[in-house]
Amino acid sequence: MLELGIGFDGQNGPFMASTMTPHGVTFGELNTALVRQLAPSHVTSWLFCEAYDVYDVARILSAAEFGGTYTALAAYLPKKALVKREVQTCFPRLCFDIKCPGDVTGAVASYHNAVANPAPYVDERPGLALA
Repeated sequence: MLELGIGFDGQNGPFMASTMTPHGVTFGELNTALVRQLAPSHVTSWLFCEAYDVYDVARILSAAEFGGTYTALAAYLPKKALVKREVQTCFPRLCFDIKCPGDVTGAVASYHNAVANPAPYVDERPGLALA
């Protein structure tokens, strides 16, 4: 079983399931032909980032007739169910879920926190930290 992780800026991932074989691509590499060729059972991406959002990925997966599970990782969302319902309305054949930091554990949580919540920017002047 293959998990496809959609990254950006040369970063592959993210990945959710440690029991699957990970295969990372950037959003620029993602297309319907690749999805059909790899035939992943699971796809993981960020809900949104600099290069894409969940709708961009869902559009490609739907066009490829992806039959697995698509999970988007996000920072805390106050109305996660609302966002999930909107995506499912636009892409009804897509098995879709959103995971936030409280939903994941272990290495996945560490990876998610490092990328989604990087350390605050520290100014070169002593004693200043900008959030």
